[in-house]
Amino acid sequence: MRNTIFSILGLVMVLLFFSCSSDDDSSDYIEKSFTDTWTLEYLLINNEPYEINDCLKKYNIVIRENNTGVVNEYRVTDPSCPLVEWEFSWTQLNEFHYVFDFEAEGFENANVDYNGSKLFLNTFFGDKKNRAVLK
Repeated sequence: MRNTIFSILGLVMVLLFFSCSSDDDSSDYIEKSFTDTWTLEYLLINNEPYEINDCLKKYNIVIRENNTGVVNEYRVTDPSCPLVEWEFSWTQLNEFHYVFDFEAEGFENANVDYNGSKLFLNTFFGDKKNRAVLK
């Protein structure tokens, strides 16, 4: 009887181990430090998907540990995709929320959400609401 109980307990422990170990794997979630180089995954303008052309594929944001960063924007209005750099400083509001303060005139602050794997950058330019997702 005692061996049967130990066998059942052993079987339950093995089943619990295997049932938990593979559920946590997600091909979409790759942990990444907030201070890193981020590339554009997709872009919404006024909640509508915006086509990622060759210029936008080069777009990236570099976030530095000294609370500064740079947006490397490649202009989509010019076929040669000229680079325009926008410096910013950043402030952490809580564990998952940040604010980017752009030094360029005419830019508003950007609200940024970070989930450990992706950045969600929310900006307003005039009447346009932009949401960029970066990985």
